[in-house]
Amino acid sequence: AGGKCGLCFCPGKTVTRDRGGGLWSRDLATDLAALRAAGVTQLVCLLNPSELRSLHVDPKAYPGNCRKARIQLRQLEIIEGAGPTCSMDDFASLMDEFAAPFLNASTEATAPGTLSVAAPAGAGTQGAGVAGGTGPPHAVSEEEPSDEFGAVQGIVFHCRGGVGRAGLMAACLALRLGVVTSSAAAVSWIRKRRSKTAVETSKQEAFVDHYAVHLGLPTGRPVPSWRRPAPAAVHG
Repeated sequence: AGGKCGLCFCPGKTVTRDRGGGLWSRDLATDLAALRAAGVTQLVCLLNPSELRSLHVDPKAYPGNCRKARIQLRQLEIIEGAGPTCSMDDFASLMDEFAAPFLNASTEATAPGTLSVAAPAGAGTQGAGVAGGTGPPHAVSEEEPSDEFGAVQGIVFHCRGGVGRAGLMAACLALRLGVVTSSAAAVSWIRKRRSKTAVETSKQEAFVDHYAVHLGLPTGRPVPSWRRPAPAAVHG
């Protein structure tokens, strides 16, 4: 539908030992330049400032770093393992914004199969949880990521590892564009293309369910009761 959706770990991610036992030493400017060279114009950060600092990314300087790379940074803080805490109406409006470039690019954008998910492959990786080199960010997962990232035009979602929260957002975008017609299909779709652990938790699955209901679509499974947490800020 005139573009692709990318998922990746946090650009510039630097940790001496991540949860998988790996060493990460990325350069933020290099990662952002690689994303922009690949056609990415919008980057959506799903981390809070504390998480960014834990990955040695300065949250105050991050928007400016993205502007220098000619990438628009959007920020939607999501607690790890959970879904967005803004109202569903606000979330739906945000998804409408993310979907607009795809919908405007083709009059057939709502036909199934028009959205592709690309997980960026990078140079210098030395196994699961270990990343280096100067290529585009490499999204570590239990499956080998797609090599389609060079053709990405549009939007990239990132959390820490590009699987749970980023997977949730991509699943919701697939629902919004009509690529899939139920939340269960959306979760299955993103897991087949990204990682079998994408949309990691039952809370995240439930959020995709409720977004589907908001769109008037079936879930494909029973929907648990919905309690809306306190709103979180969405920054443009």
